[in-house]
Amino acid sequence: MEAAVRSGVTSIEHGYALDEELRAEMVERGQYLVPTLLETTQDLDPARTSPSAYEKGVRWHRTAQESVARSVAAGVRIAMGTDSGLAVGHGHNLKELALLVDIAGLTPMEAIVAGTGDAARLCGVDEVTGTLEAGKAADLVVTDVDPLTDIASLGEPDHVLAVVKEGRIAVDRAGLFGAGTLPALCP
Repeated sequence: MEAAVRSGVTSIEHGYALDEELRAEMVERGQYLVPTLLETTQDLDPARTSPSAYEKGVRWHRTAQESVARSVAAGVRIAMGTDSGLAVGHGHNLKELALLVDIAGLTPMEAIVAGTGDAARLCGVDEVTGTLEAGKAADLVVTDVDPLTDIASLGEPDHVLAVVKEGRIAVDRAGLFGAGTLPALCP
């Protein structure tokens, strides 16, 4: 990680072993941390591993979570990302938002921005997506909860009523839109 940070990478994924010096350098350089906290909250099953491996997993998860909180406190820019599809099944990646609040110490709005505008900036696509603005792709999630008061519910697929990708309905579980597009959002 030290070589990557000092070489000027755009982001560090996981970053659980960052120290204060590297955090300060990341802040100075404007580099992102993509913590992927979902991986650190997976249930460890002591029946499926050796006692030493289980103990190591528990210790590593705790260390990882404490490290991310220290990175946020140091001012490191955070973008949301997950290892979804590996340890966590697809459709549950929005659980990362609540973890950014509960573990990393972001506010719900900061977590949402980490998963939208900041993630788009990190990936170099912020001119096209990441915020809802005229001229950008209308990418959004429609939910039946207020994420500013109940961000954890976004991680439950039943609360995602629809997904809009580039102004077209990709998923409409609640039958909200009929057929097609959102002309009011997509001039």
